Amino acid sequence: MPTSRPLSPHLQIYRWTYTMVLSVAHRATGLVLAAGAFLAVIWLVALMRGPESYDWVVRALRSAPGLLLVGDAFAFLDPVFSSGVFLALYSGEMGANFADACLTDGDYSASRFVDYGQDLCKSIESMRALVYAFYDHNFSFREYLKEFPNMKGDVTDCLIGNLLHDFQPMYDGMRKHAKLPDLLSHGAPYLEEAVALER
Repeated sequence: MPTSRPLSPHLQIYRWTYTMVLSVAHRATGLVLAAGAFLAVIWLVALMRGPESYDWVVRALRSAPGLLLVGDAFAFLDPVFSSGVFLALYSGEMGANFADACLTDGDYSASRFVDYGQDLCKSIESMRALVYAFYDHNFSFREYLKEFPNMKGDVTDCLIGNLLHDFQPMYDGMRKHAKLPDLLSHGAPYLEEAVALER
């Protein structure tokens, strides 16, 4: 039955205004935040359940094509060095550089990010060893640097975030004064799986 009321004009005849763009952007970012919060809850539950669960979740999330997870503080709770905050920012910067190189070359394959994963693991291990030494009651930077004065530059480099430097000689000396952790058995890039996914 025809009506005498005018029909509402279609969206296409409206001229986009600032408030309309803000409204649409607000809804879109809200959806992205909701999805991110859901993934964050899954990640936190896996983190609480232990290394095996965490490893499985990270493996599942990272296997999604075109997805790069950055910003992991690696569970560092360190009020002196703020290592967790630094590692989260550092991983974001590294990830952006690797993503830019991939976009420039037009190659988004998982194997392109293996270097990113290896560099990030090396950086985490460098910071982790330094934090362990700092919190060891038997360790003193003064005593360590008295015995190894040539390591002043390495200690400074590590503290300022130059984490891809080879710090093995520094840590070998620190092991004489402090109990440093072994390398983690999980968290390394899954190169074989990444290559298998591409086939």
